[in-house]
Amino acid sequence: MTLRASVSSSRTQRARTHRGVRYARWFVLACIVCASALVAGVLGAYQWQYRGRVYPGVSVAGLVADGLTPAQLNTLLVSRRDALLQSGLWLDIGGEMINLPLEITSSDPDLARVPVEYDVTAAVNAAYRVGRGGTLWSQLVEPMRLRWISQEIAVPPTMDESAIRELLYAVLGNRETPPLAAALEINALGTVRVLPERDGSVFDYDAAVTEVKRRLADLDTSPIPLRMTAVPAPIRVTETEAAFAQAQMLVGTTTPAFTFKDRRWNVDAATFQGWLEFQRSADPPAAGQSPVVLGFNAAAVAGFLAPIAAEVDVAPQDAKLRLENGKVVEFQVSRDGIALDIPSTTQRMAEVLLGQGGNVIPLAVTVAPAKIATGDVNDLGIRELLGVGTSNAAGSPKNRWHNIRIGVNTLNGILIAPGEEFSLIKALGEVDKEHGYLAELVIKGDRTVPEFGGGLCQIGTTVFRVALHSGLPITERQNHSFRIRYYNPAGMDATIYDPKPDFRFLNDTGHSILFLAEIKGDDLVFSFYGTNDGRIIEVPEKATILSSISSGPVRYIETDELKPGEKRLVEKPAPGGSTVFDYKVTYPDGHVNEQEFKSFYRPWPETWLVGKTPSSTDATIPPASS
Repeated sequence: MTLRASVSSSRTQRARTHRGVRYARWFVLACIVCASALVAGVLGAYQWQYRGRVYPGVSVAGLVADGLTPAQLNTLLVSRRDALLQSGLWLDIGGEMINLPLEITSSDPDLARVPVEYDVTAAVNAAYRVGRGGTLWSQLVEPMRLRWISQEIAVPPTMDESAIRELLYAVLGNRETPPLAAALEINALGTVRVLPERDGSVFDYDAAVTEVKRRLADLDTSPIPLRMTAVPAPIRVTETEAAFAQAQMLVGTTTPAFTFKDRRWNVDAATFQGWLEFQRSADPPAAGQSPVVLGFNAAAVAGFLAPIAAEVDVAPQDAKLRLENGKVVEFQVSRDGIALDIPSTTQRMAEVLLGQGGNVIPLAVTVAPAKIATGDVNDLGIRELLGVGTSNAAGSPKNRWHNIRIGVNTLNGILIAPGEEFSLIKALGEVDKEHGYLAELVIKGDRTVPEFGGGLCQIGTTVFRVALHSGLPITERQNHSFRIRYYNPAGMDATIYDPKPDFRFLNDTGHSILFLAEIKGDDLVFSFYGTNDGRIIEVPEKATILSSISSGPVRYIETDELKPGEKRLVEKPAPGGSTVFDYKVTYPDGHVNEQEFKSFYRPWPETWLVGKTPSSTDATIPPASS
C-alpha cells in the first residue's frame, strides 16, 4: 500500500508540474500576443496619424518636413529654390560681399537661361516614401526609428558647371592680379631685352565651383568665403638665358614665309618678332639645360593665319536632296573639304625655324570628307513621310527671324544616315558672325556681352517635335529655363546652347532619313522622309502641367540701342512651373520604347529694354515705373 501510494503521488505531482509548464507557456504566449498587438496598434495608430504626411525625422535639404503633406513640402521647397535662384549666392571676399547671380539674362529669351535646375518633385516623393517601403515589418518599425535617427533627403541640382565658372569669373576677374611671365621685348631697331616677371594673386575657381555646387545642393544661401592665393610667375628671368640668346640670333637672320600649292604669304619682321615668346618646355630638360625655350605665341600666329585659312579652306559639302513630284532628287552635290590646321602649321614653323633651318613653312591642311557622298539616291530608302513637326515664331524680332532662316537653310535637305545619332549642334555648325548670324546682348554677372544664336531654339523645338512624331528615340533633350510663347504648348520644347545642351536623337529606322525644313508664314515646318517600318507612335498634343508659378515683377534691361530713358517692351510675362508627358513607340516585333519628358521652368517676367543714361553701367536696373 505504501509503495502504491508513493507511485500515485509521484504521478500526480508530475501531472501538476506538466500542467503548470503548459499554463506558463500559454501565459507567455498570451503576453507576447498582447504585447505584439499593443505594439502593432501603437504603430498602426502612428501610421494612421501621419497618413498622407511625411513622417517626423525626415528633412529635405535642411528643411524639416515633419508632418507636412507632399503638397505643402513642395510649396516650401519651390519657394526656397526660387528665392535662391532669384537672389543668387553671396561671395565673401575678405569682408566684401559680392553677389553671384544664378541667371543669365537677355532681351532674347532663347539666350536667357538658368544654369541650375532642381527636380523638386523627385525630392518630395523620396521624402514621403521614407518609412513606406520595403517589408511590412520595416513599414511598422521604420517610422519609429526616425524618431531617434533622422534621415536627410537631398535635392541634387543639375548644374552647367562651365556657365557657373563663367559667372564666377565675370564677378571676380577684375579683382585678380594675374601672374606675368618674364617676356621678350623687341624694339623697332631689333634690340631684344627681357621684361621681368610678376607674381600674381588669383582665386581658386575649382574650389569656388565645388563650394557653389555644395551650397546649391543644400539650398544654402549663407555667404561663401573666398580667398585669393599667391601664384608664382610661370617663367622667371633667371631661366631665360638660352632662349634669349636664340631670340637674338633669330631676330637678326630671318622671317618666315608660308606656302600652299603655288601660293606664298610672307611675314614681315615686326609681325614675326611679335610672335616670339618664352615657353616652358613640354619635355623634361636634359641635365644642365633650362626648362624655358623660345617659342611662338599661338594666338598671335593663329590671328595671322585666320585670313589665310579663309582663302585656303573649302568646307565639306554633303549631298542634299529634295522632293520633286514625289521623287527624291539631288540639288547639291557632295564635296570633300580642306581645312588649314593652324596648330600643326605653328608646330611645323617651330621645327623649321628653331631646328631644321630655313624659313619656308608649307601649310598643314586636313581633308574632311563629305558625310553624305553623291550617289544613287534610289538606294537610300527614302520612300514616304515619317513625321512632321511644327512651331510658331509669330512676333519674332527681325534679328531672330534672320537667324532662324539661316538655321532652316542649313538643315534643309540633309541626310541622316541609318544608325546615326543626330546632333543638332553639329548639324548647324559654327554659329557666329562669319556664318551670317546676328548677335544679341546677354548679361552675365556685371558684364554685358554679345552672343550669337538667338532664335535657334526655335529650330531645336521643331526638330524635337518632328523626331517625336517620327517615332525616333530621343537621346538628349533639355527644356528651356523659361516658358517662352514661341514654344507653346509648354513642355514640348528643346533648347540648345553650344556645346551643351545639345538635342540628339537616333535614326534607328535602318534607312537614311531626308530632313526637309521650310518656313510657311510664321510657322516652321520640318518633315522627315524615309522608310516606315510600321512602328506605332503615341505622343500627346500637349504636356500635362503639374504646377504653375507667377511670372514675378517686371524686369528692365539697359541697352545702348535706345535713347536714354526710352523703353521698349520685348517680352510679355510667362509663368514658371513644371510639366510632364509620356512618349511611347511600339515596334513591329513587339518591342516598346517608353520615355518620360519632365520640364521645369523658371518664371519669365515682363521684360523691357531701357536706354542707358550717361551715368549707368552695364547691369540690370529697376528704373522708375512708367
